[in-house]
Formats: sequence, structure tokens, C-alpha cells
Amino acid sequence: MPHLEEWRDVVGYEGRYEVSDVGKVRSVGRHISSRNVHSDYKAWRKGKELSLQVDKFGYMTVCLYNGTKGVLKKAHRLVAEAFLGSVENLCVHHKDNNKKNNNRINLEIVEAHVNSAYAKEDGRYITGGEHYASNLDKWDCLFLDLFSKQYELKKVAKIFGTSISTVSLFRNNKHWSQQENV
Repeated sequence: MPHLEEWRDVVGYEGRYEVSDVGKVRSVGRHISSRNVHSDYKAWRKGKELSLQVDKFGYMTVCLYNGTKGVLKKAHRLVAEAFLGSVENLCVHHKDNNKKNNNRINLEIVEAHVNSAYAKEDGRYITGGEHYASNLDKWDCLFLDLFSKQYELKKVAKIFGTSISTVSLFRNNKHWSQQENV
């Protein structure tokens, strides 16, 4: 027997948008008020399924409007909130590690430390020079390590385009590159 898709209101957008248990999002048909120079009128806006976009981290997102302001929302969080409960201050974990699979049976609400543990366990926890926010590669780290011990922190930070606190971590042997074998 085929699965019948279940639709529920998107939390915070009740009566405007719905999310399905497989991760689809649609607008709800509704009357909209409009004014023009000659008269006020109500028009019927037909609901439709919205297209999802992939963000830079690989998550499916959709833009929802409440009035004229659009807000980008992650589809997996919408599904989890509608079908699993509140996600406020919590993470939503994809059990199969596929960020595009937003089926409710593939999602679970977890605390941040549990989500990090899953990522480490699965080899997805990226640290050091491979992390997207890192501005230092392994060669920068080798040279920065040498310079940080010989020169003023501020001067070294300016040369390498990094912060004084990062240089200080090198000087005190507490930077990530000194914890791993670079």
C-alpha cells in the first residue's frame, strides 16, 4: 500500500504554508485583500508546491513570506517542528546523513553535543584547515608557529591576516594544528 503524504501547518505560518512528512512545502490557497485606486477587492490565490533550493551546506531550504518579508527556512527543521515537536535551541539530525532526505522517519531532534558526536562517529566532523571557516592552511600554520614565538603578536597577525588571539594560541601551543599532526 503506497504511503499517503501527510500535510501539517508550518509552525509560525499557520494558514499560509504547510509541510509534508516527506519534506515538501506548499502554500495554502487563500483570499488576499488588495486595494487599488478604484476599489478594494479580494482575490483568490491558489496554493502551490514550493521549490526547494540547496544552500551552501547542502540543506534543502525554502523562502517563506509573512506579509512582504521573506525568510529562508531549512526544510528539515520545518518537518521536525511540524511532526516531531519543538526544535528551539536543538539540532535536527538526519539519521542516514543525507541532508536532502527530509522524511520525518529520517529525522530526530537532538541536543548539539549529541549531533556533534554523530558527526564525529560518521567522520563528518571537520576541524582545522579543512573547516570552511579556517583561513589558514597547513603551510601557514607551520610558518605562523615559527613566527609567533619570535615576533610581536600584532605584527604576526597582520602578516598572516589572522587575529591576535589565533597567534597567541600558536605561541602557547594550543592551536588546532599543534594538536593534530599537520
